[in-house]
Amino acid sequence: MKTAIIYKTKTGSTKKYADWLAAAIDAKVMPFDQAAEADLSSFERLIVSSGTYAGRMPLTKFLKENWEKLEDKKIVILAVGAAPEDNWWSHISYRLIPAKIRKSSTYRKLPGDIGKSIKEEAAKKYLERVVRDLGIS
Repeated sequence: MKTAIIYKTKTGSTKKYADWLAAAIDAKVMPFDQAAEADLSSFERLIVSSGTYAGRMPLTKFLKENWEKLEDKKIVILAVGAAPEDNWWSHISYRLIPAKIRKSSTYRKLPGDIGKSIKEEAAKKYLERVVRDLGIS
């Protein structure tokens, strides 16, 4: 199964996760602007990732604008940010993803600020759940 990792980053943490995950599962990595123009039909799995900024995620807009091209694929959504998973900002950002997209996807929240507030080794451990979500051994 072919996998693509589509991301948008401001501070670099989301790009780091994308690169680590791509190396672990042999996936193609591309930023949102390239992915919007790319032919995604050859990919069966997509990981869509962006940072969270005061409850907002660029990935929500990307998913809404491209859902017709994506809805038949296995989708994993990765939200990267400083707020912990149980923080109300994290709940807001999740709820801003349309229900039909949430229902058809797997969602994970990952800590941001890699190299500052979180060590790289710890950050990489979070990706083990993502690999399991994709059904990759």
